Formats: sequence, C-alpha cells, structure tokens
Amino acid sequence: MHIVYSCSKIIPMWLKRIIFLALVIRIIFLFWLNLSLYTTSFNVKELEEKYFKSSYILGDKSDITLSDADLYVVEGNMLVNQAKDLENLTPGHPPLGKYIIGISQKLFNNPYVFQFVGFLLVLFLFFLISKSVFLTLLISFEPLLVSQINQTLIDIYLLVFQLASILFFLKFIEQKKSGLTFAFFSWFFLGLALATKFFPVSIPLTITIVLYTVFSADFKKFKELMVSLPVAGFAFLLGHVSYFFHHQSLILFIKYIRYQINWWAGSPQVAPFSIFKIIFQNKWPTWWGEGIIKIKEWWVGWPILTSLAIFSYQNNFMFLYLLISLLFLSFQAVFPRHLLSIMPIIYLLAYGTINRLWQKVKSAQ
Repeated sequence: MHIVYSCSKIIPMWLKRIIFLALVIRIIFLFWLNLSLYTTSFNVKELEEKYFKSSYILGDKSDITLSDADLYVVEGNMLVNQAKDLENLTPGHPPLGKYIIGISQKLFNNPYVFQFVGFLLVLFLFFLISKSVFLTLLISFEPLLVSQINQTLIDIYLLVFQLASILFFLKFIEQKKSGLTFAFFSWFFLGLALATKFFPVSIPLTITIVLYTVFSADFKKFKELMVSLPVAGFAFLLGHVSYFFHHQSLILFIKYIRYQINWWAGSPQVAPFSIFKIIFQNKWPTWWGEGIIKIKEWWVGWPILTSLAIFSYQNNFMFLYLLISLLFLSFQAVFPRHLLSIMPIIYLLAYGTINRLWQKVKSAQ
C-alpha cells in the first residue's frame, strides 16, 4: 500500500535545488518579517493584571475577556516562571503547549520565539513524511500555518507532535521485522499531543493508528502496537509534570482530568457539518452572537485541495485519517485553526490525486 506519493522521481535534480533554495529564502523572509516581534522584550505583567480582572477570574462581574493567545502567555508564565499549581488555573487545555510558551518567555523574555521554532519543526517533519521539497515549499505559504508564527497559540505545537507521531507510525508499518521502537515513539508523541490540547482533538489520529493496523491484518504489528500503548499514557503524564510537584497522587490527577472533561462538557453546540462551510464557503458559524463571519486565513486553495484530497480515495493511512478527522470535526463547535491538524494531510492527498491524474494523461498519450 502506498502511503504517500513522492515527487522525487518526476522533478529533476537541478529543479529540486532551486526549490530548496526558494524554501530557505521563504523561511528567512518570514523570520525577517517577524524579527521585531521575536526580539522585543514582552511585558507579561500587563497581561497578568488584565487576566486577574477578566471573566476568567471574576466571571460575570467582569466584561474583560482575554484572547486565547493572551491567556496562554499568562498561564505559561505562571506555570514556568511562577511554579503555579495547575488546579489554580483555568481548566481549559492541558499545559504542555503553555509550558513551551512559558519556556520561550523565560529564555528569551519573549513568548513568540518558539512559535517560529514550531513552524520550522512542522516543515521539517512534513518534509520527512512527504519526501518532497516542493510540497514543503507549498505548505510554507499556507495562511493557516503562517498565522501561527506571530500568535501565541498552541495549535502549532499540537501539529508538531501529531506529525512526529504519524512519521514514526509510518516507519513502524514499513518495518518487515519488529518495529516496536517506532511504535513506542509514535505513541510517545501522540501522548504529548494529548497533553497539549484537550485530548478529543487527537482522537481521530488515535483511532486511525489502531484501525489501520487492524486493517493491515498483521497480528504481529497489532500486538506490538498494543504492547507499546502505555507509552502514550506516560507521555501524557509527562506533559502534566508540574501537577505532580503540587500533588503526589495519581488519584487526584485522575480527578483533575475528570474536572477538565466536565468543564468541556459545557462547550457550545452548533449545527453539524459546519466544518464544510468553513472549508468550502468561507463561512464560519460562530456561537457568541456574531452569526456567520469570514475567515481571514481562508483562500481558494482550501476547497480545491480538500476536494482533491477527499476524492483521492487512496487505500492508505492518510486517507483514513482525513475521513475520520472530517467526521469528528463535523459534530463539534470548531475554530478554523482546528483544520491545521489535517492541513498537511490535505496537501499530501491532493498532490497524490494530481499525480495520478497526470500519470493517466501521460499513459493515454
């Protein structure tokens, strides 16, 4: 079963070098464009003062609401630089992405630096999966991905861990002999993903990994996958490491996770299949009184590439992952940035469709 389509055989070496140079220039340009953002000292105290006067602390008594990006800066700083207890913070997303933002603040006095590091890691991992400099250059222009390098959001870190998990899983599947080491690493990075954003967002990847192994009808592979599964739990605990500095009890941690789940159970409900309105119509049905709004990162490539990806109908891991992800996103309130987790998959599958059509045209001539 083909996992991805590599364009290494159809692009001449001289052109690959030009594309690689273009990719390097693209990365340098983006860094230069945001240089002032990355080199400016960031005053977290101002945000903290706003945080303590916001609805996160005062509830309905306050009309101040922090953006998610500002909230992650404040809480990341509290976790890393003030050693706060997780139970004293908002029960939203798990802490690993906030730790990373806080570490960036601690090391560089700036929370944005690691956003660019995350962007570089996404490109690197995507290249290792796609084996294509051309596709890597293309995705470096994806507005949804680029928007993450100048906002302190955790989606880019989630994508890094998910891509790493996918990369090691693909290597695990490719092994003719024991691939237990790769299975361990795949689960480990998936566990880190679960510790970065509220865990249901990584359920599609978890289901796909298990189902694809089952569909492969290789009992040895399935056994290795199940044996290594506890590594995901270890990584999830590792992503909550500061919790155990304050509470040396696994029972209390389980209760804390249950509290998080109950908190998220009150999430708003929207009409199903809103994700397709976002992708194909640039219409985002919101739930806070603004009705349907436009998405600034949207571009015409979203409906085109997604259509090509959906109709690729390839018997591979990527196609299964895309279908399960779209099904999952169809029945929840979504932000456009939730698409970031599957955007690399959409690019890969769309390229595969174009490549197959091109091969058919050539063979017909």
